[in-house]
Amino acid sequence: MGDITVSIAHFKAHLSKLLSEGRAYGKRIIIMNRKTPVATVLPYNENGLNTQPGSGGLASLAGSWEDLSEIDSYITEAYQARQKEGYREVSF
Repeated sequence: MGDITVSIAHFKAHLSKLLSEGRAYGKRIIIMNRKTPVATVLPYNENGLNTQPGSGGLASLAGSWEDLSEIDSYITEAYQARQKEGYREVSF
């Protein structure tokens, strides 16, 4: 299952055709602005659920990393960066 990659202008000009093709073949449409992705349109099945693999949020990552030290280093870096920022008020 490959992606459909199009420019913004092409997406605007061929919206209906692209949406039909994306849904019929289960392809996602990646919209580009000068070779930079700016948006993605994902197909949905009859139940309204996203049909793209890996769309299950964090739970979909379970078992996907063989070496957990990789994710551990990302978490450590994020935590340290947050510590440097200092106190910030959060409203509820």
